[in-house]
Amino acid sequence: MSIIGKIHKTGILTYNNYIIKYIIIKFNPRFAEKVYNLNVFIDFSEAMLYNSFRDTLNKFTHANINLCSFSQVLFSERNERMCKAISLNLKQVNRMKTIENTTFDEERALYGSKNAILRNCVFDGAADGESALKESTDIEVHNCFFNLRYPFWHDSDLKITGSEMTELCRAALWYSKNITVTDTKLHGIKALRECSNVIMENCDIISPEFGWSVNGIIMKNCNAVSEYFMMRSSGLHFSHVHFKGKYSFQYIENAVFDNCEFETKDAFWHGKNIIVRNSIIKGEYLAWYSENLTLENCTITGTQPFCYCSDLKLINCKMVDADLCFEKSEVNASILTPVISIKNPRTGIIYVPEVGELIYDDAEAQGKVIVCDLHNYNGNAD
Repeated sequence: MSIIGKIHKTGILTYNNYIIKYIIIKFNPRFAEKVYNLNVFIDFSEAMLYNSFRDTLNKFTHANINLCSFSQVLFSERNERMCKAISLNLKQVNRMKTIENTTFDEERALYGSKNAILRNCVFDGAADGESALKESTDIEVHNCFFNLRYPFWHDSDLKITGSEMTELCRAALWYSKNITVTDTKLHGIKALRECSNVIMENCDIISPEFGWSVNGIIMKNCNAVSEYFMMRSSGLHFSHVHFKGKYSFQYIENAVFDNCEFETKDAFWHGKNIIVRNSIIKGEYLAWYSENLTLENCTITGTQPFCYCSDLKLINCKMVDADLCFEKSEVNASILTPVISIKNPRTGIIYVPEVGELIYDDAEAQGKVIVCDLHNYNGNAD
């Protein structure tokens, strides 16, 4: 039996608050000269609405669509060897269900919801139920209050704005994907874990152990207080984020930080492939055991930074109250401020205007320290 065709692409488009899922089928070239009727399920009750939708789809697909009946639509678009057809699964085409001004306290109150908008709802009450929106898809949450545990587990395509998750809202977002959170308070422990494709903007985060094992997160204009923040996550891009807490960004990979301020301790330990630009980092024992870390135009404050690093780069950075720097590290650095002491850099060159003490008591320490004014440096050490 010959194969008529195969699925080339699937997607979603919207029309007047309808969600339309479509499929593009690439036909076998030997069938390219034939035309096929594709069965579709149509939820529209008015021909006028359907005809209007058909016109919109014509523009979207550049295909020729002819109305055959309310159960069949003919799609055809020809070229030399290929005929494309689009089948709409309109069983799923429904207006987004809106739930407003409602209080939920039962277990799994809205479990498995799809295509829903929640406005001004409260998740709290005597029943003390968990997992309100577990296993849900295409959910929008506006100005809602969450005081119960585990509301968003195993969800996809989730938008939350103007909402509050209290201290009692533990482990709010786990195992979910395609998440956007804006103008929201996340104040429960472990609020984000093992999620992917996350965007957070203008959020207030007070959450120990926040952001573990997240793959792909953009965070903008947020304040965060946490311990063990973003551990073992990858694909981070933070801008204008203020963070306070210990043990941040440990074991992360592939991260970019712009215009951030961190008050922390033991940050970036074991991190890989990290760029930090135009930022302020205050805290001791910075970035031990990191690999391929670059800091540019940053201010670093605290004792014993950058020890046991490989492929470390500092470009036009300031160091304040920094002593015993760069021990056993592979480092190339241009520093704009005096440094209290540098100890046993393994390899590389460090340019610094002044250093209080140079400590070389390890035979394997081959790194060079050149004391100079970088603006006037001519290649000769002072």
